[in-house]
Amino acid sequence: MVYDLRFMYYLPNVDKFYFSPYENRFRERILEKLREKKFRLPNYTHLYIMISDTFENSLYHAIRAENWFVYGIAVLENFADYPAKQEIEKQRIVFDLIKQGLN
Repeated sequence: MVYDLRFMYYLPNVDKFYFSPYENRFRERILEKLREKKFRLPNYTHLYIMISDTFENSLYHAIRAENWFVYGIAVLENFADYPAKQEIEKQRIVFDLIKQGLN
């Protein structure tokens, strides 16, 4: 069973609420659907999505120290533009980041 789905990000000058409220809304819905479908993971129970401005940066910071979690990689190249986006664009960006990370 999946216990947790979480964003982790390494973006300069970005606080932990950068993608709120959409991060929490989408994560909770997706996690709920995974649980409903009894989605199982091979050797881990937590999925973390590492977001950075390049694939290499995301991969570099996705250090797996324990066996109970795994990282998915997501890239947001122009992250500094995110706060100025329209709300619908922010929703799409956050959803796309989750999609990237799960793929």
